[in-house]
Amino acid sequence: MDALTPAPPALEPALRLAMVPGVGPGRIAALLARFGCVERVLGASAREVAGVPGFGRELAGRVAAAGGAEGGERVRRALETLERMDARAITVDDAAYPEAFRRLPDPPFVLFAAGDLSLLACPGVGVVGTRAPTEYGRRAAARLSHDLARAGYGIISGMAKGIDAAAHGAALDAGGATVGVLGHGIDRIYPAENRRLFL
Repeated sequence: MDALTPAPPALEPALRLAMVPGVGPGRIAALLARFGCVERVLGASAREVAGVPGFGRELAGRVAAAGGAEGGERVRRALETLERMDARAITVDDAAYPEAFRRLPDPPFVLFAAGDLSLLACPGVGVVGTRAPTEYGRRAAARLSHDLARAGYGIISGMAKGIDAAAHGAALDAGGATVGVLGHGIDRIYPAENRRLFL
């Protein structure tokens, strides 16, 4: 998608709502339960939003602002960043949205992803652990991940240093696939020493 091309109609309102600071899946679910759809949430006044349990005046104001120029500008910048990174936003209506996430009590409203999205549908095993492992722990995580990757499982971890990095690295060395679930935006590599795992 060209950076100047408008977002698909269903994506743009979803991004406006998902990018409101302080509004996560539980609060989005409460808003949708009250208003019925994203477009009605974005068209609601701050006073109407404040009537939803869990929304104080300040947060209600942020939700109401998402429907205006401020929300539009935030989405425009996000789409430009995604375009630059060859990444995309995935909503629950998208076929690439992981089925396992749909079964969560509060599934993520929007995911930001880069790379081979077909891996999200493949069988995988989560391997996570401390950022400061013992040498034995690092070797054990690497061996387990290597063997799982050779058996056809994707390795899913957080891309952090320590056990996560050992798991990703061993799976890649075995010719396997990995999925990094990031606690920060996809527009930065952290920690920097894991750069090769991101590429």
